Amino acid sequence: MPNPILSNLKRLEAFADKHIISKLRKLESFATKHNPMFLSISTALPVALMCVVETLAIKFNKKTPDDQKNYLIPQTLSEGAISLGITLVLSAGLGKFASYLIKSGKFKPSNILVKIKDKNDAKKVKVIEQVLPDVLKKPGNMKTLLNTKKFEELPKKIVNELGDNKQEVYDAVKNAEKGFKTLVGAVTGLFLASNVATPFATNSFAKWYRNKYSVNNNNKLDITSQTSVSVIKPPILREKVFNSFKGPDFKDNNIFKVSRTYPSVTSLKI
Repeated sequence: MPNPILSNLKRLEAFADKHIISKLRKLESFATKHNPMFLSISTALPVALMCVVETLAIKFNKKTPDDQKNYLIPQTLSEGAISLGITLVLSAGLGKFASYLIKSGKFKPSNILVKIKDKNDAKKVKVIEQVLPDVLKKPGNMKTLLNTKKFEELPKKIVNELGDNKQEVYDAVKNAEKGFKTLVGAVTGLFLASNVATPFATNSFAKWYRNKYSVNNNNKLDITSQTSVSVIKPPILREKVFNSFKGPDFKDNNIFKVSRTYPSVTSLKI
């Protein structure tokens, strides 16, 4: 009699191989082929997800007053859009700049890593370091090679001077460009976006939005009744502390101040 546990494990393994592992292999293939793009997208997605989660947390938090929700939700969505845009634009822009440096000849890789398959065993690959062929040290030829999608479409005047293992050298140069785009575009771009551009932009936007909201709120006060304390004084508006370059000084005894409008709400003063 077959063991039901083993049967269920085999079914689970077959299901995982068909629906999960196969998808992960396709994702791995895409990431290898489009490494700079995949890195940018995989970094931008958590930014968008964090924005959505934070917006939902504000929306369904019963302790947050409605007038503060009307302020915080648009601010959070706007800052999320700014962060996402900066992340994608910087990584894509620097990636194109890196590709331009190689194609124009302003940056010339001296050596390339060539992967040569073993004729006796197709599974084995030998990696050798080879000097960049002289024909590719000319900017025009390098640009032609990198813009050519298939090796068969490469002009013969370039192919004849690639030396031994022409196909492998062609692939190695393509991989060198991809690696340089990943380093300059994705890695450097994402670092600058998350540590410099995004904090500066979101903090500037938060200050502008807070001032605009306060002005609009005060304009309403001139028209509406001023009998209510909550009408006379607009609510103290929260700023995003995690995006600020300057951290709070916890030695300051007045770091925490109580909102006049909502005594139960305490805001952190930076």
